Amino acid sequence: MSYALNLLRQVVADKPQDNVFISPISVLAAMSMATAGADTQTEKELRQALGMSEGSYEDAHRAVGQLLRSLQSVKIANRVWVNDRIALMEDYRVLVDEIYNSKVSYLDVSDPQGEAGRVNAWCKRETNERIESLITPDHINPDLAAILTNAVVFKQNWKKQFDSKYTQDDDWTLPNGERVEVPLMNKPFDFQAPVLRRGNVLGLALEFEGDVSMILLQPSVRAETIEEHMSQLDQVLAEVDQPFIDQLLNRYSSDVILAMPRWKSQSEYSMVPYFQGMGVEAAFQDGADFSRMTDEACYISEIIHKTFIEVNEEGAEMVAATAVVMTLECAVVAAPPTIIRLDRPFIYLAVDNKTGTPLFAGRLLDPR
Repeated sequence: MSYALNLLRQVVADKPQDNVFISPISVLAAMSMATAGADTQTEKELRQALGMSEGSYEDAHRAVGQLLRSLQSVKIANRVWVNDRIALMEDYRVLVDEIYNSKVSYLDVSDPQGEAGRVNAWCKRETNERIESLITPDHINPDLAAILTNAVVFKQNWKKQFDSKYTQDDDWTLPNGERVEVPLMNKPFDFQAPVLRRGNVLGLALEFEGDVSMILLQPSVRAETIEEHMSQLDQVLAEVDQPFIDQLLNRYSSDVILAMPRWKSQSEYSMVPYFQGMGVEAAFQDGADFSRMTDEACYISEIIHKTFIEVNEEGAEMVAATAVVMTLECAVVAAPPTIIRLDRPFIYLAVDNKTGTPLFAGRLLDPR
């Protein structure tokens, strides 16, 4: 799905000094519910950015719904929260219920503290308490039209777990050239995994139990300096595409000697600038057309995205939540083993093995 890689490129370019971790599938689910309420140029821009099919309105959303239902290894939850003074179109209510499995809840905007608590309690429950707060009471106000929320949870063991007795502190090189000690997990022998080299890209598919793999990406040739490595890592992200992912997932396994860090982090993003970078403008302005959702004139004022990841010897837990805040107008906006030593920044994706859909994606600069 080119949308997922495009979104990752936007975030990485904006955060050159930070670890990056996003869930394209969480953002897709929430933004697709917004797109279901859009028409004319607003709908066209959103569909193009999200990579939705060019077919009819119904076919495009049924395709997204079918994709979400096919992802059996992740728990996905959606909910539409509406200002109780706003009337939703009945066709929209039916579509988000039938296709996105999303119920509609109404918010009393005269009770910001209580209603923000309701939304956050839903988020906390649906993310297994990893993301406790998605919105603030300030989001609940008379100018609110709706909040479209999604939560995605993945937690699974590696198909072939790392033996903790081989985990040892070792050097990790930061982007500024500084070396720090971090725990590196090791598979020194008797390990096989799909590996693919193409151009500047070296990819490894590390399988979880079930139907998800973590794809680890780094330059195919180890650079002499960290400056060269970071430049080559930018090229890796520019070159990798869906055919590369599909080919890697279907490739035979070969001998690998692997070292990689364990890490744990939380992130928060405002996604509006990244969608603007992918050509979406109308949805964020007065005059946006969300007439399939409501008769009230409204636009998208915020896209809040929060994530959590923990990777260790046993497996990984990856969690995300997204809130699309919609505001009423006039308000605010097998050969020799391949040695893969991940002791420098790298890019990674968690993908569904059957469809190749990127569920989560990131760039690790500092595992501490």
